[in-house]
Amino acid sequence: MSKELITVVTVCFNAESVIEETLKSVLNQTYPSLEYIIIDGKSKDRTCCIIKKYEPLFIQKGFLFRFISEKDKGIYDAMNKGIELATGKWINFMNAGDKFCTPTVIEEVFSRRIADDIKAVYGNTFMIKKNSRKLFRSEAPHIILERMVACHQSIFTDVQDMKKHPFCPDYKIASDYHYMYQLYRRNGKFLPLSVNIADFDAENGVSSINKIACRWECAKIAGIDHTWQCRIKLARKTVEVYAERTLYKCLPQDLFNTLQQWNHRRLERKHQKRHQMKLIPLRQEL
Repeated sequence: MSKELITVVTVCFNAESVIEETLKSVLNQTYPSLEYIIIDGKSKDRTCCIIKKYEPLFIQKGFLFRFISEKDKGIYDAMNKGIELATGKWINFMNAGDKFCTPTVIEEVFSRRIADDIKAVYGNTFMIKKNSRKLFRSEAPHIILERMVACHQSIFTDVQDMKKHPFCPDYKIASDYHYMYQLYRRNGKFLPLSVNIADFDAENGVSSINKIACRWECAKIAGIDHTWQCRIKLARKTVEVYAERTLYKCLPQDLFNTLQQWNHRRLERKHQKRHQMKLIPLRQEL
């Protein structure tokens, strides 16, 4: 197993209700060579008190630990601070409210030899909502030209590359997609894995709350925001988002949950069918 130092960065602000779960997730990792950096945006609640309570536990376990609390210019400014402080080979951003799927995740990811030219290693993500847990599978590298290959919580990127190319402050919601898109354009090599890496808060995260704005930023990054195909997709997504919010307010909670679960199963069947269709040409070649 690789013993290279892995850096995990958590950015947070007024996160007292969710930060402890994230801290435990990192603390319980079985991988022995870990650096944990927490960037707090000068929280006004008990977030910092909770973090300080856990600090000696990280040190006792032998993990490198760094915690700063100061005002920032937004989530990507805070994440860039984490990049500046990182001393590991690989970096992962596990923000407040998110967590690793299991204590062995990092060990599973880095139990293999990773070629020197690989710049991003990524896997699957569970999208967590109040009444559902949906698997978002990692996709092939070329998909980055259309959309994100994985949630950033499930991506480990090369620290030195990120130091040279930090998150762009021009994008407030999709700067992580901008980095991955540009990395692919620079011919950076990606390594997708069939490993379940992170549980992602799909209700309260920045991109989850601002779904439409996030889609527009991604389209702009990919240079397709002016196309009619893109605008039709964004218009359809806008209708879906507002319809879901309206149903959530109007329908009884049990009925809404039933409809939501049915839709998740429908989308999962659609995804599996699309995946099987991709495999047919490969089987024919064999």
